[in-house]
Amino acid sequence: MSWIEVDYDPAIWVEMPSEWTDGTWPDYRDWAWDTAKAVWADSGLEPGEYGIDQLALAFAMIVESEDKALSSLTYLHVPEPTDIPLAVGLKVFECEGERATALRVMANADDPGAVESPIVDEFTTTSLGSGLRTLRYLTPPEQPDTLVGALNYAWRVDEIDTDIRLWTACPDLSRLIGAIDDIDTLARSIRVGE
Repeated sequence: MSWIEVDYDPAIWVEMPSEWTDGTWPDYRDWAWDTAKAVWADSGLEPGEYGIDQLALAFAMIVESEDKALSSLTYLHVPEPTDIPLAVGLKVFECEGERATALRVMANADDPGAVESPIVDEFTTTSLGSGLRTLRYLTPPEQPDTLVGALNYAWRVDEIDTDIRLWTACPDLSRLIGAIDDIDTLARSIRVGE
């Protein structure tokens, strides 16, 4: 199995533990509270009466909603403690299928549920090589009146038979668009090996 490293800026990213044990955090609510306190402390801003509670609740809700079958790692984009955290999932897995087709599938480049054709760009990093980045808009079946923006990245590293997928989705389109540069930077920091 491949290893993965991500060099993220701790001033704007929080790495969510991938498991809850005595070796990490036995209870995700304790992690959420401690992390919210640390984010506020690092910001230099005054949290007021409810600031830490609100951010801790947002972190806990993300943990509760995360599908661990989909993501190996989750990073939370929190440039300011008053921002709604944006969860970005990262998955590394063994190659499957023909390269070009697999990249399009991982990046959701041909999503029939998109409200318009996804914006598909080549996205190259020093470590991962050439891949795809897509931005698409969709309306979830369970919320037909909601427009969600989804950003997806996909790479294949043939030398180690590894596919990499990075993604996020958000119903607050301005929040998503405002985070793209930081997510691009996160994507460029990903390294994998054997």
